[in-house]
Amino acid sequence: MPRPRRHIFAAILPSVLCLVLLSASAGQALELSQPIRCDYGVGCFVQNYVDVDPSPDAADFTCGALTYDGHKGTDFRIPWADYRKGVEVLAAAPGAVLRVRDSVEDRDARGHEEEVRPYGLGNAVIIEHEDGYQTVYAHMKQGSVRVKEGDRVERGQVLGLVGLSGLTVFPHLHFGVTRDGHAVCPFLGRQADLPALCGTPPDPLWGPKVRIGYIPTGLIRATFLDARPEFPAVLREPEKTTLRADSSAIVFAVAVFGTRAGDRVEMRILDPLGRVVSRADSPIEKTQAQRLIYIGKRLEDPKKPWLAGTYQGEYRLLRGGKTVVRASSKVEVR
Repeated sequence: MPRPRRHIFAAILPSVLCLVLLSASAGQALELSQPIRCDYGVGCFVQNYVDVDPSPDAADFTCGALTYDGHKGTDFRIPWADYRKGVEVLAAAPGAVLRVRDSVEDRDARGHEEEVRPYGLGNAVIIEHEDGYQTVYAHMKQGSVRVKEGDRVERGQVLGLVGLSGLTVFPHLHFGVTRDGHAVCPFLGRQADLPALCGTPPDPLWGPKVRIGYIPTGLIRATFLDARPEFPAVLREPEKTTLRADSSAIVFAVAVFGTRAGDRVEMRILDPLGRVVSRADSPIEKTQAQRLIYIGKRLEDPKKPWLAGTYQGEYRLLRGGKTVVRASSKVEVR
């Protein structure tokens, strides 16, 4: 399937890309650089932020929903294809390596939670900095860690690769910051368990060259399939550029993050003549960190194959009547 003109993580309208210019104040003891080698918003995005609501509820630093109760880090998510190639984890600040683990198997923890729970962060590196700060780099790829306990590391030094170890179902770097044992939100520059913290004026720990946009909602993947998709397995499957004319079904599937209750989804599949094969227009009833939706049609008669040619899938996510995510994909039926 030909790739859309924009990368999957870049298919977000400017109206919903709320850029937060993040630069550390002169008084901060710790200044952080980006802890993963990726083009933010194109090759990676933040799936979950630190939970800054000390109650049983959860809120990210903007008072948004991109977190869950008790989450103590920032999750930089990458595409499965990039995970297979290898994405480097970088030291966000100079310091000394305090602890290392590199023996946990990479696998989807779904269905294995109790077995994996003792190694929840998976393969990880913990670096100690001045003034009581520590940074944590977790869920790294088994066998990829390049440092050992006691090593002195410099800013930007490669620590290993993003992985799928520990309690996770998708490849990402869990980046945590603590000070004197308390989780710190790097976007606010303050201890995460303080009351009424979200939405307060930020004093971020990020350095002046770091610009990490707060993306409240975005596209993970849009693809064609020949069968009903299963989530999250659909995210791992290689791109399909063609389908057989006798395929049992033509299915268009879209995964997004940060959907909200009250959003509306519009989808359709067009055949080579521009006719609608399948469509959907439905509301979203609850806020979700990630959501998969698909439409499609079964082949009614094996003796009457699909019309050969290019099929087009179109997707729109609307919020308050405005499009916040738009995606399209094509597949050639032969």
